[in-house]
Amino acid sequence: FTLYYYGINLGAFWAAVLCGWLGQSFGWWAGFGLAGIGMAAGWIVFMLGKPLLEGKGEPPNPELLKRKVAGPLDREWLIYLGGILGVIPVWFLVQRNDIVGVALIASTIAALLFVVWFLIAQCDKIERERMMLALVLIFGSVVFFTLFEQAGTSLNLFAARNVDLGPVTAGQTQSFNAGFILIFAPIFAALWAWLGRRGRNLDPTLTFGLGLIQVGLGFLVVVWGQALAVDYRMPLFMLALLYLLHTTGELFLSPVGLSQITKLSVAKVVSFMMAVWFLSSSIAQYVGGIIAGAMGTDTVGGQVLDPAAAFATSMDGFNKLGWAGVACGVVFVALSFVVKHWAHGANDTTPVEDPPSPTVDGERQAARL
Repeated sequence: FTLYYYGINLGAFWAAVLCGWLGQSFGWWAGFGLAGIGMAAGWIVFMLGKPLLEGKGEPPNPELLKRKVAGPLDREWLIYLGGILGVIPVWFLVQRNDIVGVALIASTIAALLFVVWFLIAQCDKIERERMMLALVLIFGSVVFFTLFEQAGTSLNLFAARNVDLGPVTAGQTQSFNAGFILIFAPIFAALWAWLGRRGRNLDPTLTFGLGLIQVGLGFLVVVWGQALAVDYRMPLFMLALLYLLHTTGELFLSPVGLSQITKLSVAKVVSFMMAVWFLSSSIAQYVGGIIAGAMGTDTVGGQVLDPAAAFATSMDGFNKLGWAGVACGVVFVALSFVVKHWAHGANDTTPVEDPPSPTVDGERQAARL
């Protein structure tokens, strides 16, 4: 999952650099247009690379996809049609944030009610505690991404109004996170693999706590360094340091969380629990938007009327967000000693013999990796 993250952020880095530059230099039609070209290129790469999957990426029952379900339409084409038609409500919802909020609340309540029913009616003790641990991690994800997703809102506005950017545009600062991931993801992937080979995987709740502490510290280092500001503008390296701590926190939490949901969830609801994991990101971004709105300042034509007030508002908001992140992280670290047995061996690994045999033990090693 860490290497999967690396691939995503390789694209995200250049998207922030190039799309942001095009948008602010030539018009947002050019920035969004390049994003569309990039998505089309990704689809082409996927289609050309399908043979490399050796059947692993194909549906388990292709005959079912070809079965007619609506006149001449088979199941496969019905899925395609549904995907295209799904763009219509999405287009509508993007313009109605109030409806999105109600839908998120309703979806969250419905999902939690189903999970509670499933825990009571369908799970034994071990499955129940594993699923409960997954829910604890999902809650931690909501807190983390509420803070982390300030990147595209309050932090981006802070960059534009109160950071000495030099030759960099505010939009291009969004590349910092992706750039740091490109640097540190291979290191973290090697670290997790090294620990796994020795059967020393960190407890996931502890890992989440450390991630939350880091995202909180990211805000606090800017608050603590505000004396470095000149004419209410912080040096760019302070913003970079904030994104560095947010990135290391993300690498502690997000790839680990994705992996844990697949390990802890009962097999029949793994896809559903992954959906709940991503629902938590949606909730976090919605709440994060409300927080960013509360940190807004008066502007005329996009220009800040009072730089001092904008700076003070940002510092106050970052201070509150930072301490909230640290506090939640400390709670999760303490909680890790209480709930660590809930995994019931889901994270256990057997040390890999050195050197592994690619011929005799190849399938076993692949499963472990």
